[in-house]
Formats: sequence, C-alpha cells, structure tokens
Amino acid sequence: MDPMALQFALPGWQQMIMYVIGITLIFLAVKKEYEPMLLLPIGFGAILVNLPLQVVLTAGLNLDPFVTRFVAANPDAQEFCEYTLQYVFREG
Repeated sequence: MDPMALQFALPGWQQMIMYVIGITLIFLAVKKEYEPMLLLPIGFGAILVNLPLQVVLTAGLNLDPFVTRFVAANPDAQEFCEYTLQYVFREG
C-alpha cells in the first residue's frame, strides 16, 4: 500500500486523543448532564472530524439503496449531488 494512503487509512495518536476527548464530552453531556446542548454536538464533531479520510470516502460509496435509485432516476438530482460533492472536496 502507498505510504501516503496508509497515513489516511490508520488513525494516529493525535486522532486517538481526540476520540477520547469526544467520548468524554459525550459522557459528560449524557451521564452527568453538564450542558448537554453544548457538549453533545462538540463531542460528536470531535469524533467525526478526526475520522481517517479513507473511512469517510468509503462510507460515501455505501449509500442507502433508495437514495441511489432516486439519484439514478433523476438527472437533476445527480447533477446537484455531483456539484455539491465537488464543492465540499474543493472548498473543504
């Protein structure tokens, strides 16, 4: 496997620390009820932002069958989805 691709496929120690921080924030929000409206989204965001890039890209390929059929049947929806994905990957 390409070393550059391997870097994005495996989480490093920095991502592991952020996973622990995210899980801790979710725990505090749910169990201890410390500002759940604030800590819960921050905890989920900390986990989601630090997912390895390969996980995010392969998850996009496994769409719901209904969504896949809908996009395939509607060229306008397909064009919109392609434009949106290109914008997201281009702009970050």
